[in-house]
Amino acid sequence: RSSDLDTYREAEVKITKGSLNKGEIGLFNSQIEEMFNNYPDMQKFTKITVNNAKASSKGGYIATYGYTSKDKSYDLYINAGWLDKTPGERIREENIKWYERKIENINKGLKENAYIEGSEEDVKKQLENYQKQLENEKNRPSYNVITKSSTREDRLKSLLAHELMHRIYQTNVKTIELEQEIRDVYKKALSNGDAQKISTYATTQMSEFISEANSQIEVGIETPQYIIDIVNKIKGVK
Repeated sequence: RSSDLDTYREAEVKITKGSLNKGEIGLFNSQIEEMFNNYPDMQKFTKITVNNAKASSKGGYIATYGYTSKDKSYDLYINAGWLDKTPGERIREENIKWYERKIENINKGLKENAYIEGSEEDVKKQLENYQKQLENEKNRPSYNVITKSSTREDRLKSLLAHELMHRIYQTNVKTIELEQEIRDVYKKALSNGDAQKISTYATTQMSEFISEANSQIEVGIETPQYIIDIVNKIKGVK
């Protein structure tokens, strides 16, 4: 399918059949093309791979090879399996169904007086515990920003925005002053809870915080202005 990706004739492109439809390939094309148009001096990808690894814990990544600026190369990998559901979303759905079945069965037993004398209090405690666990699963914070989007198109846009931001970060963050400014914003977002509101993954590393923030901004999810400002500064947006 490499012929569908006209923008990347310089790269070796491998797209697993059925992983992206025609419209998604067009979005894929335009989003990467926009990045290279915005940063014409940025080194192009050597290899682009898209497959459909639904069970994989990796939604995508950019692999960097080489040690000096002269011999470095960059490969982009995107997992289209995440455009439907991430493994974490599937586990969460299974857990919710499990707790709902348990609650239903206990309520049925209580209604039919199916428990022996003296055990009803223990059963009600177990019911209360299952109800709490069910609410915890339903209200669990998003681990990745991509899970906040419901359509495949928005999820692809979110996934690409995350991965491409890593490349922009590598290219544009070149001064100690900017690095410190990013670190200060990250510390603020960690301390006031804004990083967690973006996603749990945004709390793990400074670079992941920036990529997750960009992912959220690009799909139109409300984000604190000071975070938008630092993302735009890294991107060179004035």
